[in-house]
Amino acid sequence: MAMIEEMHEDPETARTLVSEFTPGTRQEIIRLWGKKKKQMKKEEIPPPKLKQKWRLALLSGIPMVGFGFMDNAVMIVAGDYIDTTLCVGLGLTTLFAAGLGNIVSDVAGVATAAPIEAATRNMGFRGHGMTARQLRLPTVLIYKYIGTGVGVTIGCILGMFPLLWPAEWRLWRSRAEAEESFHSNHEHYQDAEEMWQNAQH
Repeated sequence: MAMIEEMHEDPETARTLVSEFTPGTRQEIIRLWGKKKKQMKKEEIPPPKLKQKWRLALLSGIPMVGFGFMDNAVMIVAGDYIDTTLCVGLGLTTLFAAGLGNIVSDVAGVATAAPIEAATRNMGFRGHGMTARQLRLPTVLIYKYIGTGVGVTIGCILGMFPLLWPAEWRLWRSRAEAEESFHSNHEHYQDAEEMWQNAQH
């Protein structure tokens, strides 16, 4: 019966184990599993301790700090670069650059998700110690979502650091400078075209 409880807590492991059993053993496992589920429905779920819920909030929020940081930092930098190059050249708006920058930041977030989660696990934080049934409790889910929301908010605020970058240290021109250069080059082109037409007459 102890194995049945473990399988109930981890369905993925349960499916792996059951696939290796003989048909007779599978039937017995299914029978015991059904009996255990009925028993567990009658049992009350022990309420988790407050420190367990706050630990869950912490564990849920820490990875989101990294995600929020990457999302905003990459979006701002990529969006600014796209705005001063592609958008100026094609006459597109800054909002278009923000949309493309968001795509780049989302791809970067997906690419860095595994390293961020691995780094979080290596920090050595203690687990929350709650069971799968406790994790489905509404009060526990509230703490989880609070931790996630606070974490991503902190990450996004930290990810806005490119906005503090001094203008004189920019790695590429601002949109205003790029537009001025574009219009200047366009005027030179028009002057050259007019001179060429006059020379032909």
